[in-house]
Amino acid sequence: MYKALLAGTLMLLSLVLRAEDYSMTSPDGHLKATVQLVDGKLSYSVSKDNRAIINESALGLKLSAIDLTEELELVEVDSSVVDDAYTLPVGKRNQYRDNCHTLSITTSRKTWRQTVLFRLYDDGFAFRYSIPRYGGHTSATLTDEASLIRINNISSVTACQFIGNKGGNDPNYPYEGLYTQYTKWETLASTADGRFNSPTLAYNGKEYLLISEADNRGIFCTSLTKAEEEKGTFSYSWTGQTKDYAEEKEHSIYCTLPAFTPWRMVVCGDIKTIFETTMAENLCPPTTMTDLSWIKPGVASWYWGGSDGDKSEIRKAYGGLKEGEMAHADLAAEMGWPYHLIDAGWSSSWFPGFVQHANEQGVECLLWQNANLNSSKDFSNENMDATLKKWKSWGIKGVKVDFWEDDSKETMTRIENLYKTAAKYKMLVNLHGCTRPSGLRRTYPHIMTQEGIYGGEQNFWNSKKNTTFQHLSVLFTRNVVGAMDYTPGDFATWRGSILTHRSMGHKMALLTLFESGIVHIAECPENLKYFLGRDIMKRLPTAWDESRLIEGNPSSYATIARRKGEDWWISGISVNERTCRMKLDFLEDNRQYTAYIYRDGTCRSDLAFEKKQVKKGTSLSIKEISEGGFLVQISPLDNLDVPVDRVTYEAESSVNTLTGQTNRKTYSTLHASGGGYVDYVGDGGKIQFNRVKADRDGQYLLTIYFMTCDTRKAKLLVNGEQVGDTITFRDNGDCTGSWDPDGMAWKMIPITLKKGSANTITIQSFEDMWAPNFDRITIHPILTEEEITGIKNSLNRPSHNPSLYGGEIYDLCGRRVNSNSKIQNSKFTGQEDSFTLNSSFKKGIYIINGKKYCTSSH
Repeated sequence: MYKALLAGTLMLLSLVLRAEDYSMTSPDGHLKATVQLVDGKLSYSVSKDNRAIINESALGLKLSAIDLTEELELVEVDSSVVDDAYTLPVGKRNQYRDNCHTLSITTSRKTWRQTVLFRLYDDGFAFRYSIPRYGGHTSATLTDEASLIRINNISSVTACQFIGNKGGNDPNYPYEGLYTQYTKWETLASTADGRFNSPTLAYNGKEYLLISEADNRGIFCTSLTKAEEEKGTFSYSWTGQTKDYAEEKEHSIYCTLPAFTPWRMVVCGDIKTIFETTMAENLCPPTTMTDLSWIKPGVASWYWGGSDGDKSEIRKAYGGLKEGEMAHADLAAEMGWPYHLIDAGWSSSWFPGFVQHANEQGVECLLWQNANLNSSKDFSNENMDATLKKWKSWGIKGVKVDFWEDDSKETMTRIENLYKTAAKYKMLVNLHGCTRPSGLRRTYPHIMTQEGIYGGEQNFWNSKKNTTFQHLSVLFTRNVVGAMDYTPGDFATWRGSILTHRSMGHKMALLTLFESGIVHIAECPENLKYFLGRDIMKRLPTAWDESRLIEGNPSSYATIARRKGEDWWISGISVNERTCRMKLDFLEDNRQYTAYIYRDGTCRSDLAFEKKQVKKGTSLSIKEISEGGFLVQISPLDNLDVPVDRVTYEAESSVNTLTGQTNRKTYSTLHASGGGYVDYVGDGGKIQFNRVKADRDGQYLLTIYFMTCDTRKAKLLVNGEQVGDTITFRDNGDCTGSWDPDGMAWKMIPITLKKGSANTITIQSFEDMWAPNFDRITIHPILTEEEITGIKNSLNRPSHNPSLYGGEIYDLCGRRVNSNSKIQNSKFTGQEDSFTLNSSFKKGIYIINGKKYCTSSH
């Protein structure tokens, strides 16, 4: 609902006219904005509960033809109330309310007019400018704006420095810098000439203020936030008409009238208010798209991320790029994820066979392309329609368009053209190498995500920079204003290096901590095959019914809760060691829930799991180690898949047998699970793990946690019998490179154990050679068909009719198969256990509801 009020009804907004001061309050009455026209100059100020938040700050535009910041005369003042409800298929919530009070002040100078549109929300304010078609003027060149944001009593600023030129002739606008917290204004104002990528988070000792923009369409360029010399004062620095921002001295914008700037937006309140705001979306126009049914969020596999940036040795190991992409598409099918992203290097000769293979397994394909550098210019304005039409004919579901690296009006126009063209062909959109979002998913709901972030892929080259502080900073800045394609996962490199600068619990938390309509998982099939977090990763939502901040401090820790249906997903991260204590008062009354908890284990490379019964009011305590975290799913269902129990055996344990120069060493428990490890396993020396227990005869997975800076080999013996010829331990590559447990890696090997506790596992070096250093091993059973059947039955799942709980289907390894594909016919046809699968299933044996079935056709 939108209600427009005439000037005679301004009392509803507490709008009071005294001379040329115009004041209004927010819907809840706590914020008050005053716009003044004094001596021909416009300014505004904002207070909260009679306390100054924004000191008097200038307003106005400068045109090449005239300066509209001075000698202004009042033309008219209008106001209105906005109260609209809308829904979106992706985002931090599905129900939105756009409720604010507005003020429109039109002034003139000579034959030109300027309108300032002001909106006051409960959680902040925004303003924009309009130059109407008036006085015979049909176009204008905008040269600058006088807008200031003068924050009262500012004490700190968390901001991302404008990177500027990369060092060549390529201006860099991908917003892939690191955040810094500034407590000295002089340092902030002198860094990069005071220019920062928005959003920027300021703090005045009581409230946080998030400065950004909204509705950045092709009508204007994007602006940087600029810290002025006066303490607490920010301005907007335009990026101009064309892509040469770093070289240009002026950044004029050429507009056909009427012209509008983007909204200058400031969210104001406690840190919970900052996290939960939807002001960016509220400030954008409603969509004109009528059919949104094709817009589906979900998780995507990603070969380029799973192969650590498509390294040549990994491509070779898969047998080629296409084969590597295929393996990751198969991973998506195994995990029940709806998407696979085909990234750089693809060939048109792959299609449509590749897409058909993926589609037969219930997986849709997304396709990457360079926005600028490819010879065909696929995403020029002239070729964009033909490109997307062709890709649509290949069966492509969505596009990832990369390397925009520009905020100019020309590029913003081309990006909006992409949105419109993709909507025409019902294709999803993901931008990379680009600016940050501005709420436009309200206008174009098929915008699933975009980069504009120092994301997880950066860990391929420097895993130390993406600290918990960085993750907290972007949680309360960049991700506030829109979906963020951080690309989580990254539990280990393809070589097995675990990257212990952040804990396994922290990495699990990132799966839902950051909001993104499509979450691209930067992980390979080999690392996820037996990963302890595999089961919960099959269930990940990527669009939410609501999102809440439970607790948080932008420089220390955060715990958030997101709801999808009846399930709550809680994630937390922390810079320092702490215990998160939360009361589950957001659960429904008189209902029992189960908490599936994935948290920090004994050290950063260890992930632990536990399952607890909870209800509304339960106090849940979870310990986080430094740079640690956790992920919890709280569900009314008690029978969701959980990992098989793992047993850990420490290398340095006195129970073990060491020979030769093999030596026990102590080390920080932050990296070494038991506070120690074993080194100098060489010249025929060995470490023998004794008293290894097995609950039954059969296959088990042995995971060896080791450290090495070069590739080393050893012999593996189980109960005195050698397993294979040689076990190769790859070096850590360029990610960690350490002989100590802070350079931890893993290697997984299936072995056979005998029932009882007398098993031995021996790692023995060759003569004149050295094995790696060792921290620990873990053991867990590889389940047989009968064991899987027993587990499923023990969970009290229905024994027949898969439609009763969505048709969960498992292969003989206990992996859920194609959970997105529903059973087509669950009616019984003569035999109680006969039903029809859809045609994407291959011939084979499947376990359905704990019973074994063999396909009889297709």
